Amino acid sequence: MSILEVKNLSHNYGDKQLFQNTGLQLNRGDKMGLTGLNGAGKTTFINILTGTVIPDAGSIKWHPKIRVGYLDQHAAVDETLTVRAYLSGAFADLFETERQLNELNEAISVCTDEDELYRLCTRAGAKQELLESRNFYAVDSEIDKIAAGLGLTAFGMDTKLGHLSGGQRAKVMLARMFLEVPDVLILDEPTRGIDVGAKYEIYSLIAKLAAEGMAVILISSELPEIMGMADRVITFCEGRITAEFTSNEIEQERIVNAAFGFQNAEELS
Repeated sequence: MSILEVKNLSHNYGDKQLFQNTGLQLNRGDKMGLTGLNGAGKTTFINILTGTVIPDAGSIKWHPKIRVGYLDQHAAVDETLTVRAYLSGAFADLFETERQLNELNEAISVCTDEDELYRLCTRAGAKQELLESRNFYAVDSEIDKIAAGLGLTAFGMDTKLGHLSGGQRAKVMLARMFLEVPDVLILDEPTRGIDVGAKYEIYSLIAKLAAEGMAVILISSELPEIMGMADRVITFCEGRITAEFTSNEIEQERIVNAAFGFQNAEELS
């Protein structure tokens, strides 16, 4: 099922044409890799997909109600938050539901009107059902599981974000993305500055979530990462999409040639 369709996309940056009549489709469970040299246009393309940049022409259509998670390692965060508090923010809506439920239970405990009591109990029951259906009471264990897998416990769950190194901060932000479980996960160089052990945990989590139906767009300049994780690879060169490879076409030489713009997509396929 298509959750993203890009059609006839064209965009210029100054007098440089980045994209011309570009199109692609993203389906549930896809693992799409975007690669190319630095400055090739990958980040601009993602900014167009996320609405940060408006293209000159073309259409970008997301399926209604799709939740998109975008790992931007340069995004501002509240550096006074601890690692655990930041990760708990992935479940902010459930914590708010719990607060509302507690208020309802307090109101129920002092209510003497039978009709009003019925209404309060009905509302409380619906909120309790929501919390249980979303596995709210296992949130802490889920946070601990992800944190341990990505090595966050090594520097402490009570450490404030402002005290973390760049690599540590990236791992914490990635952990929150995984906990939020969006329909589409966009990862821009997700393992840059991350230790080898945590990389394999990240790869494993991406594969698991994709198998469950999450679509992943992975931007990486590391060929082994792209080739190992993606089932479709799109190469960029000087602001142009030069080739798209399906799983049985993914080969290092072909990707490198396309990334340098030596051959176009037709010649490579």
